[in-house]
Amino acid sequence: MYKNIISNLMDIIIVLDLKGNFLYVSPQIYTISGFKQEELLSKSGFKFMQPDDIKKAVDVLKEAIKRGNIVYIEYRTIYKKGHYIDVAANGRIVNMEGEDRTIEIGSEIKNKTIIVSIKDSGIRLNKEEKVRLFTQFGKIERYGQGLDIISDGSDLGLYISKKIVDLHEGKIWVESEGRNKGSTFYFSLPIMT
Repeated sequence: MYKNIISNLMDIIIVLDLKGNFLYVSPQIYTISGFKQEELLSKSGFKFMQPDDIKKAVDVLKEAIKRGNIVYIEYRTIYKKGHYIDVAANGRIVNMEGEDRTIEIGSEIKNKTIIVSIKDSGIRLNKEEKVRLFTQFGKIERYGQGLDIISDGSDLGLYISKKIVDLHEGKIWVESEGRNKGSTFYFSLPIMT
């Protein structure tokens, strides 16, 4: 039976600093690598990469930082028992050099519900934007507003997320006090026993 979305995700969520050190690793890392979260935190992600793949990974990351692109890379990583496995990773560079931007991920259990929060100190939302975010093709256009960012995507991510959360009888929402105040995205799901 469905328990909660975090423990059942197949994807691994990883947050690295600009030097490649692990700041956060979701528990699913154990299934793929044999390593527990605490064995990886504060260590260099490159330490676990097949040495022949490191230069390619560094080049991809440098290009992504320079252009603000989505990162996609295939490489080999060490499994705890000593052999290498093929992995593919994608994501977005969110902490550019010179910017004071952080992402905080948290969770709590309240009234038989898990609530997950993702707080971003980056681009902020106004009231009208918060309404549009979870709609189909609800992309927030920022070009020419002094908030120019590259946004490669289908504009369906939050819309699909809302549909999935709704199917599991949960809720998804965003809170933001407006420009220069930060945004926090939440989703909640009932814990079924």
